[in-house]
Amino acid sequence: RGDACAQPTLAGMTIQAPDVAVRRSAMLRGLTFLERFALGDVCWRGCAPDVSYMFFHLATRSSDRAFASRARVIARAAARRWCREYPRLPPDTPAEAVLWWFAYGTCAPTALGLDTRSMRRDLARAVRGLGPRDFLGFDPRREAPPSTVCEPCECGAAAVDAAKCPACGERIERLHPYQAWQGATVGAHIAETIGLDIGCTVQDALRWRVRMQPYPDVRRRITEAGWHAFYAVTHLVYVLDEYSLHRLPPALLEPEIEFVRAVCRHALADDDIEMLGESIDVLLAVGEDEAGEPVSRARSRLLAAQNRNGSWGDRDDDPYTRFHKTWVALDGLTSYGDRKLVRPRLPRPRT
Repeated sequence: RGDACAQPTLAGMTIQAPDVAVRRSAMLRGLTFLERFALGDVCWRGCAPDVSYMFFHLATRSSDRAFASRARVIARAAARRWCREYPRLPPDTPAEAVLWWFAYGTCAPTALGLDTRSMRRDLARAVRGLGPRDFLGFDPRREAPPSTVCEPCECGAAAVDAAKCPACGERIERLHPYQAWQGATVGAHIAETIGLDIGCTVQDALRWRVRMQPYPDVRRRITEAGWHAFYAVTHLVYVLDEYSLHRLPPALLEPEIEFVRAVCRHALADDDIEMLGESIDVLLAVGEDEAGEPVSRARSRLLAAQNRNGSWGDRDDDPYTRFHKTWVALDGLTSYGDRKLVRPRLPRPRT
């Protein structure tokens, strides 16, 4: 693992697998950037739950002790900040914020052993009388992911089924069915992680997996549907392997693996950092060799794309995109060590 040995590519060329010391140096520089940028007030105000979970994830998945140790210090600082700023659920919090801000933000501090009991009690009271439609925009127990789920407006108003936001008049965006499916899978997982009953489960969301196939044809180009399908698929794998904690049997996910491989080829051609990082994550989760194609090639592209300040992406990216590109690049460079192989139960499909 990590040896700089030449590997044959599909085209008969050779790709030099990135040396472990080179990857470690790049990862530590990336982590230093994230500590400075993601914990800054601008990014934290808009992305605190993601930031808190990101550092927990980085601290608990890597087999590199130096990297994991440093990330754990930052993760605990971020978790303590969350608990200090959000000890209780504010009155009249909208359902979307209950799940996607406060429940999500509580996951990492809870996992790190901080006292989140008051917040979790508030969350449990807040979800009483509400159901999946309030949190996800549809009920995966009874219907396939639809094309009618509306996004909350950027002005902060709750999602409404209308052409324009009643608060600010801006056009209301509707989610692609793959986005709605991803939201249901991830949202149910967040709720289950902290013992919250939102009226549906991860298994309810997974039952629509067969209905969402076949995945879009991306052999020539990645369409809008292909783009949304890719992130739905990667997050399906994340939920099944507890966000890179376990390995999965490849036979369980053959359509997903084939689809991710096809997308990864485009990501390599386009230097798409987020798609490269998440492709590597998925392929390693199903047992791909770190030193083989396409993982070593994708990692080489990630290393070449790192900025001098340790980040990935562009300076004019919005705060979420800036830290998320760096996060997924670090995931793509991470060696996970000997992870336990699990065989999650996939539910009987709904058709």
